[in-house]
Amino acid sequence: MSVDRKIAFEKSVSNHTYNKSLYDKRVNVLNFSVRDTVYIENGSKLNRNKLDPVRLGPFKITRKLSDLVFEVDVRTGNFRKRIYHVSKMIRTEL
Repeated sequence: MSVDRKIAFEKSVSNHTYNKSLYDKRVNVLNFSVRDTVYIENGSKLNRNKLDPVRLGPFKITRKLSDLVFEVDVRTGNFRKRIYHVSKMIRTEL
């Protein structure tokens, strides 16, 4: 490996670690469990009408599929239970 490539690789690794530290400071980890009540985001800003609510709910979490994905009972439509990512859910404060 040439000297220039080594320097470029070292700089990219140092930039990656720096950006990771900034990202980790900003992101907070949300821990949900079964039977928690949550609000779900109502689509993106572009797909909502002017007076549509930003979040829907509260709904109960019925099953944990992974650390980041949960099955939520939305009680509407043909599919009563839907799968949501943690980034789309907000915990209700009781």
